[in-house]
Amino acid sequence: MIGYKRENLNTFPNEIFSFRDLRVLHLHKSNLTSLPDRFEFCPQLTDASFYQNDLTKIPESIFKLKNLRRLNFGDNRIDTLSSLIGELPCLEMLDLGHNELDEIPDEIGDLSALQFLYLTDNNLTDFPQTLKKLTNLRYLNISENSFSGLPTSIGELTSLVELRASDNRIENMDIRWNGWPALRELHLQNNQLTKLPDGLGGLSLLRKLFLQNNELKELPSVLAKLKSLVELNLRNNCLYELPKMIGDLVRLADLDLRQNCLKDLPGSLTRLPHLYKLDLRWNEIKENNPVVEALREKGCVVYT
Repeated sequence: MIGYKRENLNTFPNEIFSFRDLRVLHLHKSNLTSLPDRFEFCPQLTDASFYQNDLTKIPESIFKLKNLRRLNFGDNRIDTLSSLIGELPCLEMLDLGHNELDEIPDEIGDLSALQFLYLTDNNLTDFPQTLKKLTNLRYLNISENSFSGLPTSIGELTSLVELRASDNRIENMDIRWNGWPALRELHLQNNQLTKLPDGLGGLSLLRKLFLQNNELKELPSVLAKLKSLVELNLRNNCLYELPKMIGDLVRLADLDLRQNCLKDLPGSLTRLPHLYKLDLRWNEIKENNPVVEALREKGCVVYT
């Protein structure tokens, strides 16, 4: 048997340990509270998923599966990640989201093949410095944790394409910004940011930037360097004005400024050739604003 996929089992199917050639094992939504520690009998497993159960521990024999590429323990009650996690040389995807983890062991840095790491909705406040060894990591999700700042090790993930760090308590981002030459998408919404670092301007390939529900009062001029930016969400901040350089974001198509403190708009907005949607609701911009009228004449949908 190559694959075994079941849901709503309630008990673990021990017969799988007789399938020596088993490659894929998915046991989802089955109310499992524990797993037998016998996975060495499935040495060919490449994809093991136990999503949405009631597990509190990962069996140590899981870490003996040297061919494992995908491991999913998302949506359980796991509160500890063993240092043995570093013994999975082929692991490309690790999902531990929606658990109860409060720390990640140093050995996470030994997962040299890892490309996707999901840690959303845990109790994390920091990362080990060894995280920077994950030179192949492309996607990292640390949303819904308890970070007060971006861990410095994140700033050295040179292959990162997408970072999701929303719904934390992030106040500062003192990291090495030139460490993300490939970053395309950055999610920092629902934090406590009061300003943006100048290093943000170094993200030359960034296409989507989400900053809604923070405490930003101004935008740095280096934002003008984001020539690839297509979507910018600044909803529900404390912005009183927009800098003229906003007109330098030549690829910007979707700009959300809803629920700020804006009273006027820079004329440079009309220079944006691809802008098709602008949300200005819940600001203090007067009726018949000339910039708004000019944008509408160009075909931009403006919400006021």
